[in-house]
Amino acid sequence: MRIFCSAVFLIVLIMAWGCSNKATNPQAVTIRDGMRYFPVQQGNKWFYNNGQYSRVLSGDTTIAGILCQRLLENGETEEAWTLTSARFAQHLLAGFLWFDPPLQIPLNLEKDKPYQTSALGRVAPGWESPIDSVRFKGTVTFTGYFQKEVADIATDSCIGLHYIIKSTIYNHSAATDTSTSIYDEYYARGIGLVLLTDPNDTRYLDSAIINGTKVP
Repeated sequence: MRIFCSAVFLIVLIMAWGCSNKATNPQAVTIRDGMRYFPVQQGNKWFYNNGQYSRVLSGDTTIAGILCQRLLENGETEEAWTLTSARFAQHLLAGFLWFDPPLQIPLNLEKDKPYQTSALGRVAPGWESPIDSVRFKGTVTFTGYFQKEVADIATDSCIGLHYIIKSTIYNHSAATDTSTSIYDEYYARGIGLVLLTDPNDTRYLDSAIINGTKVP
């Protein structure tokens, strides 16, 4: 009987340690089903700021040897995207800066753990520009899950991304200007970017057409 009681006490002790260990080491919060937040399919459309901005994925383009989906903003080429199970990547910005490596959002980010990012944007061939390139360097941090409203409709489980990005402009290999941008983005599952909070360029989604269906 004494042996039995000792065994029971040992089991209880192990279970208590396991519960204590879980309490002191909670499971990490990560992005789940990351690809659903970036619906990169031809024909998808987004409308922002009471129709001031319209964006549509239309056609392909090749950036640094990689086949990308071209994003038009108000009818003009603005960005180029790729999506894999590992990352969402931006290969072109402002229609003339192509990146190597691309600006990317890994889809396995852990909450409150900054991801270090760095990419050099070069002027695309055929463009006349007073600059040679722009270096983007900083952090992207997954800040958790949020509820955001789009056209008075609540969208649940939006992921928040916080950016601190230092941009350095180069001309003839010499740095001519440096600035730091701090902003947040919120993406909804099956919709994409629903809110950008930036003192210089705040955007909110009016509606979107994803795979032929109007949302939200």
